Amino acid sequence: MKIVFLTPTHQSTARGNTVTVQRWTDGLIKRGHTVTILENSEKDQVPSLAPDIIHAHHAVHCGPTALALKNRIKDTRLVISLGGTDLHGPQGSPQEQGRQALAAADAVVGPFAQDGRKLKAAFPECDNFHVVPRGVFLPPPEFHPFHRPLRGVVVGGIRQVKGQLEAIAWQEQAKTKGFHFTLTIAGPVIDQGYGEKVQQAVEAQDDTRVLGSLSPQATQELIRQYDFLLNSSENEGASNAILEALALGRCVAARRNPGNTGLLESASKDFAHLIDPTAQGLKAWFSWLKGLSQHDPQQLGNKARKYASDHYGLEREMNALLEVYEKVLC
Repeated sequence: MKIVFLTPTHQSTARGNTVTVQRWTDGLIKRGHTVTILENSEKDQVPSLAPDIIHAHHAVHCGPTALALKNRIKDTRLVISLGGTDLHGPQGSPQEQGRQALAAADAVVGPFAQDGRKLKAAFPECDNFHVVPRGVFLPPPEFHPFHRPLRGVVVGGIRQVKGQLEAIAWQEQAKTKGFHFTLTIAGPVIDQGYGEKVQQAVEAQDDTRVLGSLSPQATQELIRQYDFLLNSSENEGASNAILEALALGRCVAARRNPGNTGLLESASKDFAHLIDPTAQGLKAWFSWLKGLSQHDPQQLGNKARKYASDHYGLEREMNALLEVYEKVLC
């Protein structure tokens, strides 16, 4: 089978879209398939590759281009995987810009069944949805005692939807309640204006810092150094950073939204907490953070790793993806 992945054009290999596509590519190649990854800007190379499947990873950014290519290349099938902002746009509903491509795709894939229900409710003609759960590699365990104060890290492109400014505001509120933790924000600046505001907010703190773009390996090594990962995203598809943190045996605190709830709702509250960004919800999160240091970090880490392994194994993810490909080629 010959597959071409079409991905958004951007500068950071650590962003979720690229991390997911690379993981899928590695798994497909191990199973004997031919895979090429092209950015949206490299679309002219696709016809000469004569793929069996064009897989557009993001309906809004890549769907229209992929649909035009499908219409040009005989017998090519189109698969689209939903990005978080495809499904949860500025108004919280699927973005209209991807609608035509989604309706014409041979298959649409997403990490949760609820994604398909939301898509069909907004766009009734999109009835070709399939679940491909996320997967994550489990590296060797490595644990350290909880730091005092606790260390938190936010990973992701710096833009409004990722909520880095709110993460800093939550940290400040925690101080007013008598609880202190340090915060590191890591990721490339996607929205320059928002990035400047984040930098200004960080400079006003003495326990907060910003790191730039990191490679996937450097991102994992960074997460290892922290006690918990904080996901402050307003909307989320299925965060690779959350899964990588769990696989590394780290605790996770994540804003309650459909994607984060899908990943963590069945996780033990010992190592995972869903944040309701209200006064009462933040108070509950601060209490959870205060309680972390009373636990054995290795015990919590082993629970987190088991959850990642049981629910988000790589083989399960790859089997589901290949099942979709085989269906559309029948």
